Amino acid sequence: MEYNDSLKKEEKNLENFVLENGFNEKEVVLLEKNENSFLAPVCKDATQEFFEKIFSPEGPFWQAYKELGMGELPLGKKYIQFVSNQAYFCKNIENNYIYSVGPKMAYFVKNHENESEKRNDLERNTNNFTARTGDSIAPKIKNEKITPIVNNEGINAYSKKPISLDWIIRTISAPIDSITQTKNTMVNAFKINELFMDFEDKVNESKELLLKQESKTFTIEDARNYQNKAVEVMKYSFLASLAYSLKLKPNQNLLPVIEETKSFFEGAKNPKGKKEYSFLGKNLYDISSPRIGEDNKLMTPIMTLPSEEWMILRESAKIACARYLYLQRLSYLAISKELELGEEIFFIKTEELTPSKKPANQELKKLAAERKTNYLKNKELLLSSRIIYAKKWFMEGNAKQGNSQKEIFSGVNAGAKKIVKAPIGWVKGETDLKKDFSGKIIATNYFSPNLVVAYKGALGVISTVGGSLSHPAIIAREKEMPCILQVEGLLELKEGDILELDGTTGKAKLVK
Repeated sequence: MEYNDSLKKEEKNLENFVLENGFNEKEVVLLEKNENSFLAPVCKDATQEFFEKIFSPEGPFWQAYKELGMGELPLGKKYIQFVSNQAYFCKNIENNYIYSVGPKMAYFVKNHENESEKRNDLERNTNNFTARTGDSIAPKIKNEKITPIVNNEGINAYSKKPISLDWIIRTISAPIDSITQTKNTMVNAFKINELFMDFEDKVNESKELLLKQESKTFTIEDARNYQNKAVEVMKYSFLASLAYSLKLKPNQNLLPVIEETKSFFEGAKNPKGKKEYSFLGKNLYDISSPRIGEDNKLMTPIMTLPSEEWMILRESAKIACARYLYLQRLSYLAISKELELGEEIFFIKTEELTPSKKPANQELKKLAAERKTNYLKNKELLLSSRIIYAKKWFMEGNAKQGNSQKEIFSGVNAGAKKIVKAPIGWVKGETDLKKDFSGKIIATNYFSPNLVVAYKGALGVISTVGGSLSHPAIIAREKEMPCILQVEGLLELKEGDILELDGTTGKAKLVK
């Protein structure tokens, strides 16, 4: 399936997304994959529902920011959008609702008929929200005020902090905002530890329910309940991430949870036959994915535990979440027998499940079959990491590997502050993780937590997506590997191209 065909198919959903969020026709909207998109790269509907709840305005992601005074709830807005069963996140919502010091970012697209007009227009720094055809200009323009976001074939998107009344107010208030942010950090040191007071109880509850599951008769209400518990416990994962970013110290009463999590990960090296590990599987967030409690021969990914205490607590929250999702899976399998849906039940959301009645049951079967057909078409389609809206939708075009016109690549510096030079090896999907990356720099547009499996012998990481708090970035820092994320134009590089990765500047240079 071509990218454009995929967008046409999703056009109605994307148009509704613009309307739901109240974006005006002149506003450029940027949808982008991040590390959360790769927790379940292509989602069936029951798994989509889980992520939609996680990132809803009232969900744990935004609640964590709200409770720490680091953001506000985007009430009435939609942050996550699924396109062809793949998760995208709206950068406009992030910029508007997560607090930051200084002016807010805005997005725009430009493309003009000749190079001189392109240069003049960019230098004027105008607000012309139009999309036209033409070639990419980003590699040829040097302007620190304007940062390239997307380079399609013919379409370019940029981010900037446009001069406006809001820009003036935020620029003037920036020093005061910095002081306020410092004070908030001190307050949050107490607040986060207070919010974690009941965390050990939540973890223990998930363990107890898992061990009792053999004697359980599962119902539709159970499926909803376990999913909601999985969503709720993820609040601690986001709080731990924020605590880590603020460089806070966890309270001493959390040390037993930290030690227990370390022991759990040690035992996970040989989990087969142990009830407490029965929920492990290839993908812990995809409830349609089998677990070793059902199949002892199932291979599970190697689990890598960070050494930093807040990150260990984050992993503990994720493990508790995974236990609940396994219980939701068992509930679905039991309900499926009653509704005669088989594995297709995973294309039905919990809110759509109803007790077994012939007409309703037939409708569910029809809905599941229709969604399954679409899913199978999308399963092998790894879409671009960015989609932009400028009066209509555009998707980042297919890069032509080996034809890069760029020599310098910039991104977010998220790893060790060191310089390495080596050939790149590509990871574009789960199967590439089996390759040997010894003496190479891992280049990827597939920023799954499982990426760390490929780190053995690797010298560095460079990615089109990802954030500094993502699991692969944290492990890269701990292994003292340079790691540069959100790099534009990377897909044009081919296997074996030599890069010099500079972890002191966040730049990479193509060595020709």
